[in-house]
Amino acid sequence: MCHHVRKQFSTPLSSQQVQGYLKMTDLRLQRVPVPYIIGEWDFRYLTLTLKPPILIPRPETEELVGHVLHELACLTSATDGAVQCLDIGCGSGAISLALLSECAQAHVTAVDIHEAAIDLTRHNARRLNL
Repeated sequence: MCHHVRKQFSTPLSSQQVQGYLKMTDLRLQRVPVPYIIGEWDFRYLTLTLKPPILIPRPETEELVGHVLHELACLTSATDGAVQCLDIGCGSGAISLALLSECAQAHVTAVDIHEAAIDLTRHNARRLNL
């Protein structure tokens, strides 16, 4: 493992890689959030594509999804069926896609007033096969 890492760092960067690095560094110096620079971010067990102006999912939102999943488990065991969920202001689709990926009985409708958010949620859903 150490030998592989040493070898990897001894290979010079191409001019394209250097330009990419400088561009990312410049964006970070402008205080652009890392998820916008790299274009993705992990949310629970998913890696979501992110881009401005869509908000970056917060860690507290992951906790919220955990609580909702607990409630959904209680509902599905009590009803032996599917549960309907509504995600208002879906943004990147973090909440709705996490619910879909972790609760087979969930049927989620995600809505937003911004077309960019709807497009990003659709993109993430397709990419994650949800």
